[in-house]
Amino acid sequence: MKLIKTFDGFLRGHFNFESIVKSVLAISLIQLIVIGLGVNLNFSHLAIPLLYFFTRKTANKAEPSVGEFFFHYSLAVLIILLPSLFAFKLIGSLVFAYVLTYLMLLYKEMKSIQPSNSNQSVLGFIGFFCNFLIAGLIVRAIFFVVTYSFADFGVEYVFFQTGLAVSLFLFSLFSLFNYQEGNKVLLNQGTEFVVTKTDTHALHTKFEDKERVIIEFFETSDDFLANSFSLEDLADAVNLNKQEVSTVINHQLNSSFYHMVAQYRILHAKELLQVRNNLTIEAIVEECGFSSKSTFNKYFKLFVGKTPSVYRNQIV
Repeated sequence: MKLIKTFDGFLRGHFNFESIVKSVLAISLIQLIVIGLGVNLNFSHLAIPLLYFFTRKTANKAEPSVGEFFFHYSLAVLIILLPSLFAFKLIGSLVFAYVLTYLMLLYKEMKSIQPSNSNQSVLGFIGFFCNFLIAGLIVRAIFFVVTYSFADFGVEYVFFQTGLAVSLFLFSLFSLFNYQEGNKVLLNQGTEFVVTKTDTHALHTKFEDKERVIIEFFETSDDFLANSFSLEDLADAVNLNKQEVSTVINHQLNSSFYHMVAQYRILHAKELLQVRNNLTIEAIVEECGFSSKSTFNKYFKLFVGKTPSVYRNQIV
């Protein structure tokens, strides 16, 4: 039971955008190595349930359970092994149906995601992966029809498989680079406004209405813990337009939207470190809405003055 809880915490801590992209990057690299070794196994299928769980989580915050994880990945492993275990031509149709089913699930979840400036990279990556799956289905369908009719196509299937794996690897690498560069820009912004929940109560009387409603939102709501939380979301929540919110945060509060969100997320992280000892650091990163452990660590050290691990050890 303890092992299952530990694994569940591990899963929750690794379903963020950076971890997903790194995983897909690694899977595509493994696929290229397998192709180079002449082994007829399509390891790219391992990325499909991963993207499905991530897309579902982004859409409705539904975390995969340990049971779901093992079920989906047991099915993925079976689909990978089937073509090499059985020589029947109709096995390809099972693989086709497997991929098509996930495509429909991904499309269903994507429709529930509200586009915003903060999740453009996420939606772009999911969209590319769906196109990657569609391209694979088209190639598989062509080869299935041709080989089933015993025609001599004259081109090896591995040629197209290699091209797809290379495109997935390069796009994942490009997405990871862009995401990490974006995080560096955010970390270089000013950090003059540092808050604690007790401080904000004392300051309420000094704030004008716009300042007060913004502070009260962060004190009374957990919406900012969502990974996709954006300036548009904050503006809608406090009934102001984006320009008003940005002006108040930048000039009256001497901060920026991203730093203000990060500061309140770190306050929440400190509370989790104090009261939930069973959570791993990775799980806390996920629960606080950070997209990567490295970003969480940098902000935590910036606002608390020490790493999360050191802080936890000191309060135990």
